[in-house]
Amino acid sequence: MISSRADRCLVLLAALLMASPVAAQAPATDAPTDLSAPPQETPSQQSGTQSQQSQPAASAQGQGDGQQSGPRRLVPTRRTQQDVADDEAEKRARLLGLSGKSGIEVDGLKQIDDESVGVLTGADGGFGLDMWEGMTRTEAVALVDALPNRIASAALREASALLLLSRARAPVAVSDDAPSLLAARGRALMRMGDVDNAELLLAAAPRQGRPAGLDVVDAQVQVLKYNNARACGLVRNSKERPNNDFWQRLLIYCDALDGKADWRAAPESGSYDGASVVALTSELAAARKAGDAEELVRLVRSLMQRNHLNVDAGELHRECRVGTKSAIEAYIAEVVAALRYLEATADLSLGEKRALFERCE
Repeated sequence: MISSRADRCLVLLAALLMASPVAAQAPATDAPTDLSAPPQETPSQQSGTQSQQSQPAASAQGQGDGQQSGPRRLVPTRRTQQDVADDEAEKRARLLGLSGKSGIEVDGLKQIDDESVGVLTGADGGFGLDMWEGMTRTEAVALVDALPNRIASAALREASALLLLSRARAPVAVSDDAPSLLAARGRALMRMGDVDNAELLLAAAPRQGRPAGLDVVDAQVQVLKYNNARACGLVRNSKERPNNDFWQRLLIYCDALDGKADWRAAPESGSYDGASVVALTSELAAARKAGDAEELVRLVRSLMQRNHLNVDAGELHRECRVGTKSAIEAYIAEVVAALRYLEATADLSLGEKRALFERCE
């Protein structure tokens, strides 16, 4: 019985030597052997191999078994930095579940389609990614805009909300001015009075580079949620502000929140002649309503000069987000009404009208 580890090692070494007697008698070299390279044959082994090829297969097999190499000195192979890097990459690939792939794969980032965002996927009860398949962008927007504002059936209201909140690939826009499907979905939710779901859709939408019309939906939600600071911030930064009636009304609302209504209503100011502006406005209105073309011509000629009564002073037009003193706005509106009346009246000849309007330029 083998009683110690040393005895077991001696027995194992003896067994290895008995298994290959020829190689055991071969002189050992001092240099370590590289196991990654095939074993080198000695001249005697090469001649023995050539003689074995001429013998039958059974004889060659028998001789080959007796020519196994002896014990070799095991040493680690030299590893380069590239080998280490490849091993680390392979480990990372296994951790990421990318078995069979080594190294780092580089691919371009695809542009995120803002029009396709949503809250619900197919697993959450949404209509699926291919919901708009086969439609153009214009057709999809028209269908969303056609949804009724009031739906009596609770099941139909829920189905409409699921449709508008579903994450689905939007039809490709064929032109730069194509309507926004995302904005149409937000508008539909607001028309239905579903403010909470509209807010959820906005949360999934991008904050920067939004499609046209989506900021209006956002501002409406913020006003209804009493988040006036964000609503007024949106109108301040909107590029659509000059040409959009909603933004103009929201600007007035934000000015009222800031207490600008009192400033607008008071005609007095050190920047312009408020009393004269109010008086001239009344004279223009009276002459126009009386149909007195001659008096209107006289009044119009008296005020046709740059910055009359200092109504164009810069400080008067920077105080509010939109508009200025109500007295100045009423004065400008009455001047425009007087000019339109004189252009249409039959009390003036064509030459008189031309002379008047050339002076206005």
